[in-house]
Amino acid sequence: METELVYWDSNPNPGRTEAFTIAGTTYAADKPFRFRYVPVGIDGYPGKVLEAWKSGRGPDLVDVWPAWVPALKDGLQDLGPSLEAWPEREHYDPSHLDLSRSVDGIPWFLACDLFIQGTHYRRDLVEAAGLEDPRELDRRGEWTLEAFTEYARTLHDPGNGITGLTMRGGQGAELTPLNLMVSANNGRLFDEKGTCLLDSPEAVRALRDYVALAHPLRLSQPGAATEGYREFAWRFYEGKAALMLHNDDASKAVQNRYLGPEKYGSCRLPSTTGDPWVGLAGFGLGAARHSPLAAEAARYVLFFVEHYGQHLNLGTRASGEARTQSADCRPMRPWPARRNPFLEPFRDILEKRDRLYPLPWGSPDFGRIVQSVLQPDLSRLLSGDDDPAETAARWARELTGMRGPVPIPPLGIPRPDCR
Repeated sequence: METELVYWDSNPNPGRTEAFTIAGTTYAADKPFRFRYVPVGIDGYPGKVLEAWKSGRGPDLVDVWPAWVPALKDGLQDLGPSLEAWPEREHYDPSHLDLSRSVDGIPWFLACDLFIQGTHYRRDLVEAAGLEDPRELDRRGEWTLEAFTEYARTLHDPGNGITGLTMRGGQGAELTPLNLMVSANNGRLFDEKGTCLLDSPEAVRALRDYVALAHPLRLSQPGAATEGYREFAWRFYEGKAALMLHNDDASKAVQNRYLGPEKYGSCRLPSTTGDPWVGLAGFGLGAARHSPLAAEAARYVLFFVEHYGQHLNLGTRASGEARTQSADCRPMRPWPARRNPFLEPFRDILEKRDRLYPLPWGSPDFGRIVQSVLQPDLSRLLSGDDDPAETAARWARELTGMRGPVPIPPLGIPRPDCR
């Protein structure tokens, strides 16, 4: 039986499948094994991986989100030694390294993409309505949630099939209100004693103002309470919504595939303080500890991260879609040659790094609480069925006691100013 290096993809789609298959087959071209790509899907992914590993089979390479590390790390390799020996380690972006080691200081995976939240808007609709470019308000510190709401109200045009904004209430929806609430607390999710601060008056007001965009104003799509990425973001991509709060990856799809730069603009996340804080999130690749090809799996993670942007470009071209490399927020520096004016707000957050607040990835309960408490609560809030103050108090109780920032020991990788 031919030896295989097996990768399980948690988020298969045509472009990604093409890209990651190209990456694996390219790597294995001169190796005594073949690469096998397996589309699995995100529902129950960590549990499926663990069950497969327990059976003695399972993947050699797995997708890893920080919240999955507590469950998976007993089966993952510590990639620290591989990082030390990596010739390209000095070009690995510091913020990606921070996320890779955000659980306990050990790189159980290597981040290949970061999600930096901000505002996406239709430039053409803003101009036609006679509104000032949101980026100018942002530069003056005036891009507040109140300003965002006023823009949504002005741009709401259901007669022409355009809602003021599109909102997310399904899986992954919790990051936007968390960012808004932590910004209202000036970057603090916990106090020195580990007490969660999401029930502060400022945070409650931010949550109340956010969910008010779905009701009673009804400036968003009818399905906001339950829709996830595939539903809510694509409304904006296809020009059916004027505003969206989402990650930098949205701008790549919008700018290159649908709206184009003449219709697309972006600025930072609105904030009650005028200067937003953003929780660093994203995903990467991990290598199975007990794989028969463990050493090759670790080397492949480095190869995958180093060439991540190029492989995505190959996949989108093979799928007949255009992608501009400069529209990436990728793990390998230098960035200056790839700067793009439409992504500067996201880059500013990522490069300054003093505007990032730590999420409690290190707690094994965080992922569970997000799925069992925060996500269902947010769906009910967007439906108008829960009170924001009561919900914020519940979130604060659930999250209190979780570990805060993990001290990151030096790994011999220079951390220069990305500017």
